[in-house]
Amino acid sequence: MKKRPFLSEALKAGIENQEDIAKQFGIPSSSLRNWLKRNSYPERFLSSLAKFAGLPTSLEQLAEEFDFNLTRPKRGRAVGTPTSPEGHLGLLGIFRRFELQAQSFAKMQRKFGIEVQEFFSAMGPGDVFCYVSLNLEPLEWGPPGWLLVGNLVQRAVKLGAHFIYFLPDVATRKWAQGLGLRSMAEDWDTGWNRFHKNIKNGSDSVAQRELDERVHKIECKLNSFMVPDHKYTLFICKKPQRDMKSFVLLPTDTVNPFHLPLHGGFTDIFYTSILGTVQTQKPSIMNIFVP
Repeated sequence: MKKRPFLSEALKAGIENQEDIAKQFGIPSSSLRNWLKRNSYPERFLSSLAKFAGLPTSLEQLAEEFDFNLTRPKRGRAVGTPTSPEGHLGLLGIFRRFELQAQSFAKMQRKFGIEVQEFFSAMGPGDVFCYVSLNLEPLEWGPPGWLLVGNLVQRAVKLGAHFIYFLPDVATRKWAQGLGLRSMAEDWDTGWNRFHKNIKNGSDSVAQRELDERVHKIECKLNSFMVPDHKYTLFICKKPQRDMKSFVLLPTDTVNPFHLPLHGGFTDIFYTSILGTVQTQKPSIMNIFVP
């Protein structure tokens, strides 16, 4: 029979900060260290402890995969009494647990810039990239971002891919300012002009005109996808078969932002909204979206 690894090793590897976990359990950190040292745990805490470490929470599944012992409950507490470790701190404990879960998820994510590199490097003739945000500037517009992915954007555009940026119009920017968001008017004009120039750098006049037909900025009214500190993107691929996928970047409480894929129903709604905006604001480029 294959020897099972000690559960304590998996817990140590998955738990980022033992002191934070002990606080949420309402126990001394020394108690948690002793559990891990002895590889022996109170049954009422083990499922929550496993959840923090990204492990299965079922005791049966843990027993199948790992070697560990359960300690008996002290007198005065009935076996199986439901106990929430976070309950010791009320809602504050719940808040902290979700923050820790998000941090654990962030560890599985690659760096944001690396993900953008992957997207842009895969784009080819006829593919379409749409970007919508109320106040977040595209990575590729700023100097650091251009150094990271600029060559990939330029290559994709020269191959025939299209990049379309949907930005807030003047009225929407004023509305955003009323929420306390900094105005993006001058910043985005500067960023767009710099980006547009970089795209055409090194191309002759004929090639520059072709590139102008593939990179567009459209100012639009406030809509459902213009949410503070969010950005929505839509990728449409043309080969080997037409398909599309949308993603959202959320203002999560983590160092590394998340690119989360959105389901097909949402993608269809997003696509319909984009088509409506293009039809109203810049109908001359509707052919880009023709299957």
